[in-house]
Amino acid sequence: MASFSDTVRDDGGAVRKPLCPVIISASRATDIPAFYSDWLIGRIRQGYLKWKNPFNGEYSYVSFDKARLFVFWTKNPRPLIDKLEFFDDHGFNYYFQFTLNNYDAERWEPGLPSVQARIDTFLELADKIGKEKVIWRFDPIIVSQMLYPDQVLDRIRDIGDQIHAFTERLVFSFIDVECYRKVKNNLSNLDEAIRDIDLGTMDYLAHGIADLNKKWGLALGTCAEKVDLEKHGIEHNRCKTFA
Repeated sequence: MASFSDTVRDDGGAVRKPLCPVIISASRATDIPAFYSDWLIGRIRQGYLKWKNPFNGEYSYVSFDKARLFVFWTKNPRPLIDKLEFFDDHGFNYYFQFTLNNYDAERWEPGLPSVQARIDTFLELADKIGKEKVIWRFDPIIVSQMLYPDQVLDRIRDIGDQIHAFTERLVFSFIDVECYRKVKNNLSNLDEAIRDIDLGTMDYLAHGIADLNKKWGLALGTCAEKVDLEKHGIEHNRCKTFA
């Protein structure tokens, strides 16, 4: 792989100073493992990529020359599993933030394989690369007029009972409708009302997850939540991304 640490030339031939991160987040803006793994491998072969900041729309150039770790954020890593040898061969470490929810009945996550198929993928991936490299995310937790907290806990239990021996950590968050315009717009098209979860319900759900975890023995954490759940043995994580 060519070295582009000092400069890269953009498509117009102009010389650019790239970012040279050690950790590459791939990616919370879109599901690269599910849809763009071939593109990512192609860019790594080229030595750099052009990245658009999703918040301000500005472009930067990112060199892979100093990269040592990829964090893969995904709801479906199946297309990437058979390509992981590429990263091994190029000396990259990696781990997966695998979002594994169960909203199949509500169709809130269209385009995904069934929850059982995704569970099977989780088990296969952990068996291939090691359970310490596959973090289970139930993200976000959603309740509605038709989906009650106890039903959500039942779904978390069903997944956890099948995968707890294949991971070491569960990270979860609660839906935050008001903070994200895109989420709010998407939810406005649904038939049933979904709102932010109140603190009492958050505490109830956290207590329920901690109770389930007595059987699983996982490290528990939240993702960028303001609520303090340490009394339930749940860590507060920032879920910071790197680019």
